[in-house]
Amino acid sequence: MTKNHTQIASSDGQFDATNKTFCFLGCGAVAKCTLTFLTNFVNVDWKKVYIVDRFDQRTAPCLKPIFEQGAHFLHINLEDQDWGLIMDLVKLKPNDVVVDLTTNTNTFKVIEAVRKRSLHYVNTAMEINWHFDPNATLYDESLYKRHVEA
Repeated sequence: MTKNHTQIASSDGQFDATNKTFCFLGCGAVAKCTLTFLTNFVNVDWKKVYIVDRFDQRTAPCLKPIFEQGAHFLHINLEDQDWGLIMDLVKLKPNDVVVDLTTNTNTFKVIEAVRKRSLHYVNTAMEINWHFDPNATLYDESLYKRHVEA
């Protein structure tokens, strides 16, 4: 593996990502589950985790332990946001991680900002356009296809 893609498992078999900064865009139900179980699979430094949402989530009971361990919260309305500004605010470096858990956002703008900064990107949504062609397949209407074509 190349230097930028070295994977080091800890003694418990988890992926060691303590050297990476994570930026979670959106903090709804999926994000809360993801953040709650993240450390079952990945070792993270919570002081390098940023959660961005339009609703203040700092008092959510399931997230309390995460914030107590040093995670940061940015109270920002994510609709039509300049995604690059958020990524710069968090001071993401190449190979850091953006986890997009938003809905109804311009994914292409997020991907554009991610690519300009050489970040890793995860998106959990497989969406169907509400004005879709009834003869199209689920794949043809998916967010996945739009990502592949970007």
